[in-house]
Amino acid sequence: MSAQEFCKLLRQARRNSGVTQDALGRIVGVVGGTVSRWENGENLPERDMAESLDRELGCNGRLLRSWQYEATGSIIPHWRRPLDQLRRASHTIETVVPNAVPDLLQAVSYARMMLEEAMHPGTDEEIQQVAERQASQYDRLRATHNPWIVAIFPVYALTCLPDQVRHDQVMRLLSLTNRERVRVHLIPEDTPVSLVAPVVLFHQRDGGTVAAGEHVRGMETYDDPGDVERLTAQAKRMLGAALPAIRSRTLMEGMWQ
Repeated sequence: MSAQEFCKLLRQARRNSGVTQDALGRIVGVVGGTVSRWENGENLPERDMAESLDRELGCNGRLLRSWQYEATGSIIPHWRRPLDQLRRASHTIETVVPNAVPDLLQAVSYARMMLEEAMHPGTDEEIQQVAERQASQYDRLRATHNPWIVAIFPVYALTCLPDQVRHDQVMRLLSLTNRERVRVHLIPEDTPVSLVAPVVLFHQRDGGTVAAGEHVRGMETYDDPGDVERLTAQAKRMLGAALPAIRSRTLMEGMWQ
């Protein structure tokens, strides 16, 4: 996405809609000369005007995303950067974790084990509270926004667990995959995993995709469209190496029995 794409998209969308610059100006409340300056790249409209243009020209978010990138240098609006907000704005969340169960799908005992392995500084009671809060993330998200969840991770993230933790985690995953909007794809044990850190793709309801990857300071969102494309390709490659959802469920049922 180049810095000059907004003016090109605006001009193309207006022409496709069959309206003149003057007519579009009347629709959104400006003079035709202002529309001309936007199309020539002389200046940018304010955000609320960009939203009106996108809506009136039927661009389904594409024009607004182009405006966002040109105005800020980022495809992610500042209010969507926190991961919780990205989740709520998504119709589908794809997450690939090379060595663990994704946090959205973790059982309480699994979340607690992971916190203890990371040497969480809290007391036993505090660790339990954090684990319970983490394990309830998906249920809270489902109750309010109900996105599709596609989770991809190695089968050994389950087989290496202590018996009770494995039982709890497998039961949690089987319960979640009983619902229509959760898919689990297990990567077989003999399949190389090229990722070294988690990747999450947030497919937004407005039509865009935002990527996040593990960083030394935690999960970090990526603004550059090239990074989004690269991380999307990595996630798709891991999905291609994983088992189909129905075979993954059968495998998990065998672990539970």
